[in-house]
This record gives sequence, C-alpha cells and structure tokens, in this order.
Amino acid sequence: PPLDGEASAPEEGEGKVITLFRCTMRSSQKWWFLSEADADQPGTDKDIDYYQHKSKTAEEMNLPPSDGWVTCGSRNDGGPGRDPPPHLQPRGSMVPPGQEGMALTAQISTWAVQNNVVELVLGGMGGGGTHREIVSRSISLIEFMAKLGRRWEEEDEERHLSVEDEQGSDMEVDRLSPSTMSRSEAIGRETLSTSHLSLAWETYISNPDESVTNEVRRLLVTVLPKLTDQLAIHLLQLVACSLDRNEKAQNLNEIVELCSALAVEYPVIHPADGTVGKKEQQPQQKEPSRALSDAVRSQFLLLLWSVLNHPDASSSSSQLRPEIENLKEYVRNELRYHPKNRMNFLDGCRSALERNAASTAPIDAPVDEKITLRTVNLTRFVLQACPSAEAEEVVAGGREPLASLLFRELAAYLKRQKAAAKANDGPRAKSDLLRKSSSISTTGASVHSSKPSSSAGVASQHASALADRLDFLRY
Repeated sequence: PPLDGEASAPEEGEGKVITLFRCTMRSSQKWWFLSEADADQPGTDKDIDYYQHKSKTAEEMNLPPSDGWVTCGSRNDGGPGRDPPPHLQPRGSMVPPGQEGMALTAQISTWAVQNNVVELVLGGMGGGGTHREIVSRSISLIEFMAKLGRRWEEEDEERHLSVEDEQGSDMEVDRLSPSTMSRSEAIGRETLSTSHLSLAWETYISNPDESVTNEVRRLLVTVLPKLTDQLAIHLLQLVACSLDRNEKAQNLNEIVELCSALAVEYPVIHPADGTVGKKEQQPQQKEPSRALSDAVRSQFLLLLWSVLNHPDASSSSSQLRPEIENLKEYVRNELRYHPKNRMNFLDGCRSALERNAASTAPIDAPVDEKITLRTVNLTRFVLQACPSAEAEEVVAGGREPLASLLFRELAAYLKRQKAAAKANDGPRAKSDLLRKSSSISTTGASVHSSKPSSSAGVASQHASALADRLDFLRY
C-alpha cells in the first residue's frame, strides 16, 4: 500500500528497507515504485528508486501489478536496480496476527453487518421493498464482504494458530472476538452470513419487480465464487429446496434463469484439458478468483440434476425449453469429471425405472407418462456421459441388466397404454363425452372437430415415446 508516515532508516548492519508505494505524477497518472524511501521526505525525488511501473488499467491503479516493471536508471545516475525486473507475488494482508479486526477492511464489513446494510439493500428491514438501483450499486459492497470472509477463512486454514492455555493444552486463537466465540461464528458476524443469503434468495423469487429480480440474480452470480464453500453450498441448497414449493412453475422459471446465468459465467473448465463443451471452441481465460471450487461445482451439478428431474421441466414453456437444453449440455460435460455423481444419478434412474416397470395401473390410478419417458431419456443421457468401460459395467451390472430392465419398463408402458385405450372406449368414456358435450355451449361441429386433433396429439406422443424407448434399447 502507499507509504503512510515517515520512513525510518535502517540501523547500521541491517539490510535495506525497500518500500512499495504508489505515486500520483504531475500528469495525474498513477505510477508504482520499489524504492528506498527517504526518511524525512518519503514519496519524493529524494527516494532511491529501483523499479517503476506505469499503470495502464484501473486494476493496476488500485493494486500493485505482478509484472511489467521497468528498471530505473536516468533519475539516479544509472540507479541501483538491476535487470531483469522482479515479478511480484501477493502474500496476503500485512496485519499482525490477532489485529485483523482493526484493519480498515474489517471495520467496513463490521459496520455494514452491525447496521443491517444488506437487509436494507434487499428490502428485509420492516417489510419494506427495494429498488433495482439500490441493489445494483450495492453489489460491489456485498462482493467485498464475501471476498473478505473467504480470505479470512483461507488465512485461518493456513495459519492453524494455537496457544498453550494454563494446563498446557492447545487453544485456538480467535482474532476477531473473545476466546469464548468460535472463529467461524466470528467471521459470520463480521461478513456475510447464511441469513443474508436466505434474504437474497427470498427477494429473488418473491419480488414482483422484474428489474429488481434481474439485479438480484446478477448479485448472486457475482458473489457465488467469492463466498466460502460453506456459504456457496448453502445458497445452492436454498435454490434446490425452492423446487419443492407449491409455486413450482414460477420457481422453476426463476431457478432455470439463475442456473443458466451461472453456467454461462462459469463454464466447464478443468486444468487437465482446458475447456470442454461443443459451444466452447477456445479455452476460456477465466481469472482464478472467478472459478468455482470442486465442492461448489459438485453442488451446482446436484442442483442442475434436480432441475432436469423437475415434474414441470418436460412441459416447460417454449421460452424456457432452450435454456433447459443448454443446462443438459452443461451437465453432460460436467459429469465427465464427477464419477461419484454419475453413479448416484444412474442409481436414481434405475430405481425410477424399476418403479415404472412394476406399474401397470388402470386408468383410475394414472401414471404421468411424460415423467416415465423423461426417466428413460435421462438414464440414456447419463450413460452417454460415462467412459466406455464404465458404461459397459453399468449396462451389465446391478441387480438386473439394464437392457432387461428397459424391456420390462417398455412392456409396462404398453400395458398402461392398452388399459388407457380400453378405458377410453368403454361406457365411462362415452358418459364423460356426453357430459362434456352438454356443458359446452357451442355447435356440434366444433365439438367433434376438436376430437380428431386431440386423438392425433395422443397418437403422436405415443409414437414418440415408443420410438425413444426402442432407440435406447438399440443403443
């Protein structure tokens, strides 16, 4: 950071003190210097400059750059700096252990928590509403709080600070609060917490203003990789739980839009082979800080699987259907790197196939054939994501070979169709038709003209379902 206060000259026999600071030049440009700061007038031409860097971007103006340094020469008669210039690597905040809570960053975050800033932004105080501009202008603050909490957690994991208590046993040092409070509790009280994320999610799915919803979605997408893994997983679990609410269709729309935004912002990238996915022709150059951790990616994959299994996913609107197809492609690519999830998903599909194969219920206890067909297609979908050797093992293994199970499921489906056709042709179907006809105030021609169209639609759905099942068996 910029030099603050006077620099003290090293005592005789000690090494030189090299100071990193930023200087605003007469041209208003921001330059960084590595120098021996003058003890009386630091930051002036009395400093002995070793290396310098002229900032060209906003990021370089705010943070010391790693590369691009130039050896100083003309100002200091050749200068003490030597080529090649250094490469700088950040090592974390230079705050004495135990005093992190006194840093300006900690004080800002603490102030925001104690004054309920996040609640005010998201309209959670006193039941009031919010405005899209308030949310938009607060994203950087909430992102800052998320990054601070993650940084503190990472630093704690590295330090493993401990002290000896009076009995000689190890006692964890809490840098933010009294020793009676755990470190995780202290971090939660000074930065973002689960309650903040719960409020953000409730605002996203319940606010009637679409412009506010869009800004909250942008907030969630922005902060997700900055959160600690525990908080990020909590947020994704909140999203998954919303799929089980009564307002299924509305929640599904909001959830698919959020998942699509996350999939675009954080594509499937793995160090082993760069970027995968048909739509990604060139490796994406994502900053490390923006990448999702393995644990968060795994939880995101579980969320996407829940979306694909949702009862309304098969009958989604034409506007939502392309987004769901894109999410399927994302899951297909991601499953290549999550063998445990592949097996769990396939086990779930097998269980559903077994239930469907055992169901030959009459029309009085109908089965949703859209869901049964979706189960068949999802089974094939996951199987295609498996490596060849693993796929062969899946097909031949288990309580029953997969081909045999698919044959039983197909036979059960045909029996259900036969029972449904027989019921529709019986006396009950005729009485239903008479009752419906008497309740429709229109001409007979218009009533009968709708029946062939409906029958044609049912026949088309049956043909498509049968073709998908037979095609899977051939596969």
